[in-house]
Amino acid sequence: MLNCIIMTLAGFLSGAVMYAYLLPKLLRGVDVREHGEDGNPGSMGAIAAVGLPFGLFCLALEVLKAAVPVFIAAQVLDVSGWYLLPVVLAPVLGHAYTPFLKFRGGKAIAAAYGALLGMVGISWMLLFFIGALLFFQFLIVLHPHSAVTIIGFAAAALLSLLFEPVWALKLAALGIAALVCGKNLRNPNRGAHYVSVGALRFTWEERRIVLKNTRKA
Repeated sequence: MLNCIIMTLAGFLSGAVMYAYLLPKLLRGVDVREHGEDGNPGSMGAIAAVGLPFGLFCLALEVLKAAVPVFIAAQVLDVSGWYLLPVVLAPVLGHAYTPFLKFRGGKAIAAAYGALLGMVGISWMLLFFIGALLFFQFLIVLHPHSAVTIIGFAAAALLSLLFEPVWALKLAALGIAALVCGKNLRNPNRGAHYVSVGALRFTWEERRIVLKNTRKA
């Protein structure tokens, strides 16, 4: 119980540190919220603001800040079962509602993958979330990116419910998906809304669904 409480608090505080916002602000004097297409203080904004190498470094830190406390709890301190549930959710919640930015955090996508990465070895739910992201990014292509995230995380949570044997981890997947989907629904990416399947594209235009063939003659 004590390890659960300590690692939950540590995970929340670790998740609340917004590296993708802080490092560009401190080192380059750039506010990433002014450069991304959704005003989000996250890694995609950092990449847009300060370039790919620095942005990827920020992304790695965003993933690790969630992965490390979950890994320590689950695989070093042997926190397991229902005690692991708040530990897994804490860094994702900390990122989404960081007190350091007046509880206006990011969309928590990188932190979510980090928390799942921290459980590799005791659960392989990370593969469901990566697989769903790739499926809706490259096979059935959704746009904008927030649609990929929402549908992908919902599908991965369903797969976790079906195939993850531990109930506490099933609920962890549901909690992660709910947090990420909720943040993306409240702050979706701008741009055209469409679904592409092969050469066919279904586009929402002025409340009408338009079917286009994108294959060149």
